[in-house]
Amino acid sequence: SITLIPLRPQVRNPHILDYMLSAQEFKRVLDTISFLTKKYNVKFTTTIETDYKSIIKADPIFRKYSSCAAGREGLNLDYDYSKKLFFVYGCSYCPASDPFANPKLREPFIAGYIPPTDISLFKKIWNDEVRWFIYRNLDLKSKYCKNCKYWIEHLCTGSCPIQNINYDNLNLNKPIIKQLKDQLIKTAEWYCYKNIIEETKKA
Repeated sequence: SITLIPLRPQVRNPHILDYMLSAQEFKRVLDTISFLTKKYNVKFTTTIETDYKSIIKADPIFRKYSSCAAGREGLNLDYDYSKKLFFVYGCSYCPASDPFANPKLREPFIAGYIPPTDISLFKKIWNDEVRWFIYRNLDLKSKYCKNCKYWIEHLCTGSCPIQNINYDNLNLNKPIIKQLKDQLIKTAEWYCYKNIIEETKKA
């Protein structure tokens, strides 16, 4: 099988839009995959919802029932050799995955630490909703998404909480959590499902 994962920008530089696929270009990719799937009987999966569900299958592990699967259906577990601890976080795109990032920036994204001698702490960390607020608190979903029928009807997982953060605008000398919350509710997804659908209808 082959999995399609659309490339997404990890910066807020508006000029990056010049290098992204347009809605029409993205649709042509899906049309091509649809054709090849039928011709060669290859199973394709994708990490995003599409109108090709009967042909391109959804990810069989991460179902993304109401939002991104990060921190809700899956997580990352890395080992910090210097601290002799595992650390748990939701997404490899967040600052937690970078051991050289500023600790003040990493901490809000790290759900907890586990010593190799007590792996049972994993369950406690996973069940602690507060530790996963960035990923699990859907009140932090961008207003643009919360009012969209595609998100309400579960046709789209909505904005990505990680891509919605402009790290350059964070003041590390002030409470980071509040700044993160303020940003998350104001910024919509780069690749918006609604925009792609509406643009392809016009094409």
